[in-house]
Formats: sequence, C-alpha cells, structure tokens
Amino acid sequence: MGEDSLEIVDSFCYLGDVISCGRGVESVVRDRISCAWSKWRELVSLLVNHSIPLEERVKVYCACERPALLYTAETWALRERLEGLLASYDHKMLRYMSRVRWQGRITNEEVRRRCGVENLDHRLRKMRLRWFGHVKCRDENSILRR
Repeated sequence: MGEDSLEIVDSFCYLGDVISCGRGVESVVRDRISCAWSKWRELVSLLVNHSIPLEERVKVYCACERPALLYTAETWALRERLEGLLASYDHKMLRYMSRVRWQGRITNEEVRRRCGVENLDHRLRKMRLRWFGHVKCRDENSILRR
C-alpha cells in the first residue's frame, strides 16, 4: 500500500474513541456523557464540598469533568439537539456545585458567570478551530489536508 492511499475500513479508533460507519454521533455523545457521570461520581465529594471555595472546585471541574465530557469532540458533527444535551449536563453540574436550584429562577448564563466558566458551545468551537488549524498547517499533499 502506497503512502498516498488509504485502506477502507468500517471502523477505526481515534484518540480512544471508535469511529465507525454504523455508529452515529449521538451514541458517541451519550458515551461521553456516561463517562463524565462516572468521573462526577468519583469527584462528587470534592466538587460539592462547600468548605472549599467555588473557584477552586470549578478549576477541578474544568480540569477533570469537562475533558471527560468533550474528549474527541473536535471530530463530532453535532446537531443542535446534541449540543443541547451536552450543555444540559454541563449546566446541571455547575448548578449542583454552586447550590443554585431551578426554583431560584437564575439563568444558566448567570450560573456560568458566577462559576467563571465559558459557554460549552464556545469551548466546542475553539476545539474545532484548533483542530482545523492543525489540518490547515499540514502539507498540501497530505491525505489529512485533502
């Protein structure tokens, strides 16, 4: 097999995520949310410990939870519904950490502002643009670039 040819396969592993013809992005997103829930259960005693300042707990959340949720997200072709599903998980965790209940009628934007966390949609966009930059820097004849 030459350097410029690709083998055609039904699925392959990229960054620990299986990408396949038959498996849609919805199942991948649900897997990532499940993984993030597992990470949450490991860290819940720290993340909801209100004797620790919120900003410190948010740092842990951004270092452990969000990466578990968004792992390989730069390869996802998301629809609005799936972006909403990810944002819903993120908002739920931020509200839980900051003791903000829905009954208080505080918006998700206000919760994010209090926590000092950027919008998940913006984070996803940055990840995609960073990946695009890597692809764009490749040689013109690179398979990835083409």
